[in-house]
Amino acid sequence: MGGKSKGAGWATSDDKDLLAWIAWAKETYPIDPRRVHIIGMSNGGWMVKRFGWEHQDLFASVSTYCGGGVDFSGSPGNTKLGKAGTPMGPAETKTEWYFIHGDADKEVGVDSSRRAIEQLKDKGYRYVYREIDGADHGGILRFPEVADDNFRFIHALRHKEIALTKDERTELSSAA
Repeated sequence: MGGKSKGAGWATSDDKDLLAWIAWAKETYPIDPRRVHIIGMSNGGWMVKRFGWEHQDLFASVSTYCGGGVDFSGSPGNTKLGKAGTPMGPAETKTEWYFIHGDADKEVGVDSSRRAIEQLKDKGYRYVYREIDGADHGGILRFPEVADDNFRFIHALRHKEIALTKDERTELSSAA
């Protein structure tokens, strides 16, 4: 699904409606709650970083294309924490992260993604960071292999704290 902010760009005031929209979609369509992911670019990249950080109970992954700065130094919302406010370990961390940014981006400086991955690394989160040499703000979209890699990343992930369904447990036990 594709969302749209009420104003010219995403703002924290959109969160209530976004949460209601996600809940509506889960109730209306046969969505596997373990396979919900969020992707955004530019202002949407900022939004998915912030919103995904605050609502890790909803998302298996967050993918941000040249998103603006978000401070991950505080404790995440809706997640179980281990010692010193960090996840209990990468295997228990609910949300995984995928960052794409061009090093020639003059709209949103690449340092915002570099800082974000350093903060996530310090907290023990797993992430992929793709910095594209010479790519400007929209230039990152000219690399289909990056989008393909991101979609493979998303396809491989499931939410780590939402329980398996009975059918999924049966299928996994038969694989053993």
